[in-house]
Amino acid sequence: MLLLAGFAAALPASASAIQISEFSTSSGLGAESPLGPLTAGADGNVWFIGLHSIGKITPAGVISEFGEAQGLNPGSAPQDLALGANGNVWFTDNGTTKAIGEITPSGSISEISAGVSQTGAPSNIVEGGDGQIWFVNAASPEAIGHVTTGGTVEESPLQPQSQVEDITLGPDGNLWFTDKGIQSIGMITKEGGVITEFKIEGLPSAMPEEITAGADGNLWFSDVGKSAIGRINPTSHTIEEFTQNIQPGGQPTTLTPGPDGNIWFIDQLSSQRAVGRVTPSGTITEFTQGLGVGLPLDIVSAADGNLWVFQGEPSSIPGSTSLARVTTAGAITEFTSGLSPMGGQDGGALIEGPDKSLWFTETGTPKAIGKLDLQLPSPTTASSTTTTASTATTTASPGPAAPRRTLLSLIRATFGNQQVALTTPLPTACTSAANTLKVTFSSSAISGSRATKLRFVRAGLFLDRGLARRRRVTTTSQGKKKTVTKTVYAANEILSRSPAVARLAVTGLKSGAHTLKVKIFFRQTVKLHGRAKTTTIAKTLTAPFRVC
Repeated sequence: MLLLAGFAAALPASASAIQISEFSTSSGLGAESPLGPLTAGADGNVWFIGLHSIGKITPAGVISEFGEAQGLNPGSAPQDLALGANGNVWFTDNGTTKAIGEITPSGSISEISAGVSQTGAPSNIVEGGDGQIWFVNAASPEAIGHVTTGGTVEESPLQPQSQVEDITLGPDGNLWFTDKGIQSIGMITKEGGVITEFKIEGLPSAMPEEITAGADGNLWFSDVGKSAIGRINPTSHTIEEFTQNIQPGGQPTTLTPGPDGNIWFIDQLSSQRAVGRVTPSGTITEFTQGLGVGLPLDIVSAADGNLWVFQGEPSSIPGSTSLARVTTAGAITEFTSGLSPMGGQDGGALIEGPDKSLWFTETGTPKAIGKLDLQLPSPTTASSTTTTASTATTTASPGPAAPRRTLLSLIRATFGNQQVALTTPLPTACTSAANTLKVTFSSSAISGSRATKLRFVRAGLFLDRGLARRRRVTTTSQGKKKTVTKTVYAANEILSRSPAVARLAVTGLKSGAHTLKVKIFFRQTVKLHGRAKTTTIAKTLTAPFRVC
């Protein structure tokens, strides 16, 4: 599982000004771009979808779009984007040929159609933490599909009435999704693609929409049918829903982990827009004071320690297009200066870019990609921040300045009875060549597990292919011996204990995207014909990272 856990103490609202810029056709944006979805690339840019193109925009606002000339299928219709573990951007294509596509930072595109149901509609897409890419295909019946690390596509069909709304990575390493068609929360294992769905009980009928992993280790989802926020435990599979303090008839939709460890969501009720907060114990508070009439479209947690909401539609009403800052105490301030009055429209998206600015899509008139520069203080004036994957908490040194956020990527995987965790910097951040890449690793036995008993031996950490070594090797061919020099690759560091923390020097690596490969060795003892036999088993995890 890949979990993005970024937490920070909030800066005072007056401590940082903001500046909004918009980039449209005059900046090179195609007339039919963007269509909505955005993703932060490992190359430091923000990537977006056009009508028949995949585009990127640099922090300075320089736009490039890539289409058939770069490998996009004729008649393409890209739908959604996700950053892959290999540093490329992956997308679903619901065009003439249904496919899953991949685009490199330089704009070279390749698409895979074999294995993708051509009667379906590939939509949501997410990276699985182990290099696999997962997606939803609205076929008949619907299916959850994935692209293996070998580049093949496999699909697992759902029930005939299924209607998947959202899919995300769970803290247990499985993929979790909302199924509005059969009013349930679904889980699919990355090993074997086994699907299990858990029914949401009670009346009125549930309509689960968005789902995300919380800092408390649970999955949280919005239920617009029951005006509720729900929680499912990934171990016990117990579902609880919370409705108290959600306004009557509330329409909670998009949600996100907040900088305070709570889950935040938007309530699209037309008579009173709201932003909501739910604590790990299920206590809900909704905030409306200061929020305008525009439809809340998306919500994100930003590097200034606040939540931000993008509002739009109906764009014909003055003030409906806005960006709202929400403090963790619930104070709301709206900003409209620099926004196109007619730009907001349902489908607009909001994300935090690699440059810590907020980027959004205006799909109204005119279409544009917007940038909200938080003008954060220089990192040299901020205290250090420590984020732990297990508790997702932040510890700050004393001082007048609030800490900047450190984003971490957490990969969890299960091998036999072993739970493995790997923490590295998020691939949208970058490690200076003058510094080191900090890696936290652990492998521990799962209490009560009936899976194959494995014992951790060691782990080798490889930066890309590892350390090149020249070695003389003697081989025999047709009875003749021949000695040749071969290049072999050794681990940059060996971990012989767990848990362990490694700091890997990245000196000499070129700036840009790289891959950390962790090869883990386990011992397994089995009885064969009454005799105990011990074998060594190797498993590999990969994580992308960037060098400045």
